[in-house]
Amino acid sequence: MSLRSDTAAYQEELLLYCGEEKDPRFGVIDFAISADVTAAFRAAVLATAQSAWQPLTRMVDGKPQQTDQEWAEVCFVPNWAGHSRKRADYRFLAIREPLRQLAPGDAAQLPFPTQESSPARAPTSCSAS
Repeated sequence: MSLRSDTAAYQEELLLYCGEEKDPRFGVIDFAISADVTAAFRAAVLATAQSAWQPLTRMVDGKPQQTDQEWAEVCFVPNWAGHSRKRADYRFLAIREPLRQLAPGDAAQLPFPTQESSPARAPTSCSAS
């Protein structure tokens, strides 16, 4: 059994249920749930080394397809996960991609966080996954 959901499912009780074998009928449930980009998560993404970012390949019609997106595992422990050493380890991944069709300086007007990755690249957006 596995679970995949958007940010609506990013709830402490559900994450603990899936990750910590709360029900013996199912055991640990593999899951991927999106999370809102909080200030703390954004700071962790920005602190992620450039070398940690890997190209993201997606499967399209059963074939791998290169994208202009990159992913990295982010060193992030939310408050709910850090209360006990007995808790399962949770992994937080971020995906970033170049912004398109923006005039220089317009990134500050966007409703989501952006980052200048290098002078040679356009600003990137960061999303949790």
